[in-house]
Amino acid sequence: MAGFRFLDDSYFNNQYYAKVGGIQLEEMNALELDFLLRLDFRLHVLPEQFDAVCERLGRQLQPEDVEGCEVAQVQQQAERATAAA
Repeated sequence: MAGFRFLDDSYFNNQYYAKVGGIQLEEMNALELDFLLRLDFRLHVLPEQFDAVCERLGRQLQPEDVEGCEVAQVQQQAERATAAA
């Protein structure tokens, strides 16, 4: 939610996200505030930081860990294509 507000001019309010998530609005607000405090309200991420985190996650996850995930399926297809070449 904080990311939507940071990046977009149009977004749903916390009441909507709380309802969709099945929690009370007060809890949603508390979770969002905790998240922002942990980030020290720094929502901007440099491309290099994003790439580094993606790389670390990629080393820890295997496609079978995220079965049904579109990303895993694309990765598997790319590996098969590379192996066939």
